[in-house]
Amino acid sequence: MDSTTTIGDAITLLEREIEDRRRALSVLKAMVGLSPSQLPLTGTNKPANGSASRKAVTVGGAAVEILQAAGRPLHAMRELLPLIQERGIKVSKTTLPTALSRQKALKKVEAGVWTYVSKVTAD
Repeated sequence: MDSTTTIGDAITLLEREIEDRRRALSVLKAMVGLSPSQLPLTGTNKPANGSASRKAVTVGGAAVEILQAAGRPLHAMRELLPLIQERGIKVSKTTLPTALSRQKALKKVEAGVWTYVSKVTAD
């Protein structure tokens, strides 16, 4: 919050963030107990229902969806890698950082920690 932001503006921003986090939490709660094949991304050319209309899932695309649903930054190796692999996507510790860095919707916030950024801006 800078000196030009009013308390009312700050409250509005926090309320929006709370709502975004509640939506992300409800998505995650809905995933509890699902097998990897039932999750939104399966890592194959076929969706869980068996039809062939879905495109192959990329490591970066899966990372974007996971980080967006999580609503908070995740450590690439300790948290994100296992979640991507649970979706049936083959990825190694050496290729994950490159895949993450190529996603414009992701931002590295500290060493090994990535977050989803809803608005992509030019730096």
